[in-house]
Amino acid sequence: MECRYTTNERLALLGELLTYPTRESASPQLARELSKHGGASVDLQRFADEAEALQRAELEELYSRTFDLAPMVAPYLSVHLWGDESFQRAQLMTGLRAAYARVGVDSGGELPDHVGVVLTLGTQLPEDEWRDLATFAILPAVRLMRDALLECRTPYRHLVAAAFAEVADSIGVSLEDASAFPAPTQRPPGDGRPSCSIAPPGARAPSGTTAPRDDVAHLRASQEAGHA
Repeated sequence: MECRYTTNERLALLGELLTYPTRESASPQLARELSKHGGASVDLQRFADEAEALQRAELEELYSRTFDLAPMVAPYLSVHLWGDESFQRAQLMTGLRAAYARVGVDSGGELPDHVGVVLTLGTQLPEDEWRDLATFAILPAVRLMRDALLECRTPYRHLVAAAFAEVADSIGVSLEDASAFPAPTQRPPGDGRPSCSIAPPGARAPSGTTAPRDDVAHLRASQEAGHA
């Protein structure tokens, strides 16, 4: 099947799907269109099937219940990696803002580590920075999000699974290998965990820390220090 979209375009459109649905975003239709052009097609089709059965207001409510208001799972990568309040979370936010600024984009009114924002803007980073970001932040966090949503009755569980598969593919990593990427640290109990499923597995705690850096490359040093 001929692929109509580049990898970066697919990731950016997935990022759009993982932000709050609007009339312009046409979530089910966009997901179905993406499903026809390679990559994570089954998950995208499942989302489209479930979302198309809903009224727009119902889809908006489900998005809020999934990600925003007493969410099933937080949409912020750093919450899954380090908890709601931590030095490392602030460090990642600073690094992402600096990285976005270098390529002339910003996250608007959303936090820079929102999964939708990272997929939409992160692919505009240089290839080596995107690989580091995907390896040490996106894949470990989205894996936890995916696993947390397995038992949740929300169509957005399919989009999170699709995002995980697409990010892994973007750096040439199999789903099996991507699922083995460890999160940088053990997050505090209860942070970011959904109300509809068992708690997702924790990650190993690091044995050391690194000095702050103003770009996403600090994640590599943080990860290596944590598993030395």
